[in-house]
Amino acid sequence: MKKELIKLFGILIVLISMAGSAYAQYNVSTLKFDGSNDYVRYADDSTLGLLDGASNYTIEAWVKIDQSAAAYGRIIQRFELFRVYLGSNNRLSFGVKHGASTWAFYHSTNNALPHDNLWHHIAIIRNTADTPTSLKLFVDGVDVTALDKSAYPLKDENNRNLYIGDDGASGHYFKGKIDEVRLKNVAESIGNLHTDKNDTLYLTDANTAVLFHFDENGGSVTKNSANGVDARLGDSGAGDSKEPSWATFDDLWFPIELKSFTAKEDNGSIRLNWTTASETNNKGFEIQRSKDGKEWEVIGFVDGQGDSRGEINYEFTDKSPKKINYYRLNQIDFDGNNKYSNVVSVELKKDNNISVFPNPTNDFLNVTALNSNTDYYIYDKLGKVVSAGQTSGKIDVSSLASGVYYIKTGKERKAIKFVVE
Repeated sequence: MKKELIKLFGILIVLISMAGSAYAQYNVSTLKFDGSNDYVRYADDSTLGLLDGASNYTIEAWVKIDQSAAAYGRIIQRFELFRVYLGSNNRLSFGVKHGASTWAFYHSTNNALPHDNLWHHIAIIRNTADTPTSLKLFVDGVDVTALDKSAYPLKDENNRNLYIGDDGASGHYFKGKIDEVRLKNVAESIGNLHTDKNDTLYLTDANTAVLFHFDENGGSVTKNSANGVDARLGDSGAGDSKEPSWATFDDLWFPIELKSFTAKEDNGSIRLNWTTASETNNKGFEIQRSKDGKEWEVIGFVDGQGDSRGEINYEFTDKSPKKINYYRLNQIDFDGNNKYSNVVSVELKKDNNISVFPNPTNDFLNVTALNSNTDYYIYDKLGKVVSAGQTSGKIDVSSLASGVYYIKTGKERKAIKFVVE
């Protein structure tokens, strides 16, 4: 009990310190669906019509899936036009109608959306700016699309109601909690999706067709429409609610407030830097790397500061990067809970194909294909730096003992072997 009170006190401190921040904020309430007959219906209107025939679109929400939730439970759907649902094998799935009765279906990788009774952010994005036009599925800001395929726009059909939880007829009811539902007729950037439930980024604008905060904590539901007019759900409003229950948004607490996360090339290595504005119960950060943004490997771990109310800077260097590198942080607290950061990427520049001569040498080493004042490092066989400086192509190595050495220049990834006689 004492431990839980201490943890609760720490959470309250974090909330106070984050007031007005550009990051996480707690919401008042959410809607809980029982998986048997709960759903919300919103009747078609002019702002929902912003999705009619949309070439670019973003569909997103926060979901907390009950561990006993059945596959195919509907999260969001517009009747006979598109649906976001729980696929088999813990997948996020999306279907869109593109013909008179033809549908295309898209799925994430297996276990990308676990039924773990924890909150996850989901998003579907179609983007015509990509070549070819893409349709991607995201969980917690990470692209989890299993297979790239033809990406279809939304169909333009009138009088199509919007449903959350199910349509009341298919029998595929969602079990769990749903919050912060937003649908837009633009392709949102990843940075605007992978947030810690940040209301600052969940604001209505001219491209917002649907925005539900579910913060009423009782009665009917307010739809924050693009024209600023609130439309009501419930027995006395534009739609009806089949008794999903109100629940306190009680258990998404944030062990850290991540202020920034960057990756930059540094002399053939990649330096990761990140800054936290506050930390609670933070064990540390697992550094993960991927060559394609889908399959990840752990390449290191940096200890956290446990509890902190001040800004803390962290750094990690990947000394053996690939040609193309994606990075993310897996923040882990002392209770074993974890949360992923946004993803950053770095593509290494091509090697300059430098060469050295004469080799062997006993006085000077000439290095080709260098710009003026290029940094260089000379290592012995044990990897120890024995000489360093700047050169435009000619280096005095007469002070080095006889033996085998390696030289690395500028941002070259490869070291060149040479011999001093």
